[in-house]
Order: sequence, then structure tokens, then C-alpha cells
Amino acid sequence: MSGTQNEGTGEWSIDPSELRRVFPWNKVVHEHKSTDVQDEYTPRVEDVMTIKVAMLEEQLQRERETVDDLRKRLDRAEDRMTALTDQRQNSPSRSWLGKLLKL
Repeated sequence: MSGTQNEGTGEWSIDPSELRRVFPWNKVVHEHKSTDVQDEYTPRVEDVMTIKVAMLEEQLQRERETVDDLRKRLDRAEDRMTALTDQRQNSPSRSWLGKLLKL
């Protein structure tokens, strides 16, 4: 194979006919190789969808756990609110004024 060098830039240039002589271009082989490379690096739709479904199921589970946790917190807060606002008295006792006046 022969080529020429550009003295100004130092780059080599090879005539395309020389490249074809040394590396014959077989269109069928090159098309097949490019398809193999593309298939090798391109995931199949089924694989992508399987991964997406698994990710969505995990996200749904996390959302359910969050809702359950928030429901428990709300129930506890409601119980506390009820306990704080309960005006009934468990034992009969007199008011401070009644105690002071001994009524």
C-alpha cells in the first residue's frame, strides 16, 4: 500500500483505490457487521419494557409504604388531638374556686 505525506501538516493521505485493493469492500459483510454491532449495543424492546415494569413496581411499593406510614401518623395525631380536647373529667373534682371556698 502506498500513500503520500503532506510536508506542511505531516498528515498521510492514502488513495481510496489503494484502500480497496488492500481491504476489499464487501457490502453484504459490512452491512451484516454494522447490524450486529447495532444489535449488540441496542437493547431489545422486551428487555427495556421488563426493566421499566420492574422499576414501576418498586416505585408503586414505595408509594404504598409512604401512604401506610402517613395514615398511621394521621391516626396518632387524631388520637392526640382527641386526648387534648377531651373535656370530660374522669374523677369528680372541684374547681380551684370551689377548693378555695371549700364548696
